[in-house]
Amino acid sequence: MISTSDYLATRFAGDFAAGRADVPLVGVQHHHAHIASVMVENRVTDPVIGVALDGTGYGTDGRIWGGEFLVADLTSFERVGHIRYVPLPGGDAAIRHPYRVALSHLHAAGITDLAGTARAMFGDVPAEEMDLVVQQIEKGVNSIDTSSAGRLFDAASAILGVCHEISYEAQAAIELESLLGNVDRGTGAYPYDIAEEGETLIVDPSRTVRALAESAMRGDPRDRSASQFHETVVAFCREVCERVAAARGIGTVALSGGVFQNRYLLGRLSEVLASDGLTVLVNREVPTNDGGVSLGQAIARASGRGRERCSGRL
Repeated sequence: MISTSDYLATRFAGDFAAGRADVPLVGVQHHHAHIASVMVENRVTDPVIGVALDGTGYGTDGRIWGGEFLVADLTSFERVGHIRYVPLPGGDAAIRHPYRVALSHLHAAGITDLAGTARAMFGDVPAEEMDLVVQQIEKGVNSIDTSSAGRLFDAASAILGVCHEISYEAQAAIELESLLGNVDRGTGAYPYDIAEEGETLIVDPSRTVRALAESAMRGDPRDRSASQFHETVVAFCREVCERVAAARGIGTVALSGGVFQNRYLLGRLSEVLASDGLTVLVNREVPTNDGGVSLGQAIARASGRGRERCSGRL
């Protein structure tokens, strides 16, 4: 588990408000703020299905969120779905080294010989470092659970041999998207599963990850594999939205979060949701990444408390 105090912006806000009796401190959840930013930009106040995909955001359960499906208005939200949690071995180190996230997803997908797989896929990583990461994953130590879509993109990029380590933010995902230039849309998706835990929809990409690994081992063209991965994300987002829309009678979907800087993903998902008869809202004037969060937080606070109404009810 992590604490809100681990976030510098939250720590600053707390310190700033602590000595000022006239300054209230109100928390607004990160992914709700993303969706609120889309709603206010599009002048929508009725409840929407929010798809918030990014790299990191503090969740109300003390874990790192980032692959979230919400039912939200400007004052509150319900988390109705998310990508299955996987551990981040070494915490922030996994963000800088996507191969670590790849190994974590491979382990979660049921790959038994993790050390052998690591050597075969990431032979350029020093053996001692690799062994340490494998031990962290297998023993579940020095790790933080995350549902991050950004980290899933990192894993796919590393598995396909596109980017094992990064030197700038979102490098692995950016380089993965860059492979799509010569690939036609609609190449087909890899398999995935959606389970129900209580009334929460859990997207399990285990079969996707195994298919990616098999594709890499066969030496399939990376551009096609990258395209199929993107189509998989489109497919499971579409399915979750369809199920929530049917259960709740909500016809509007709001898309936000740093992952939607990926123009292929944003365009393709918007296209298929619209074809299903859903109204799609996106950020146009306001940044879809964390640059728009402050607006969402301000609007949520002005509209109410930005609090979670309940967790996981369809």
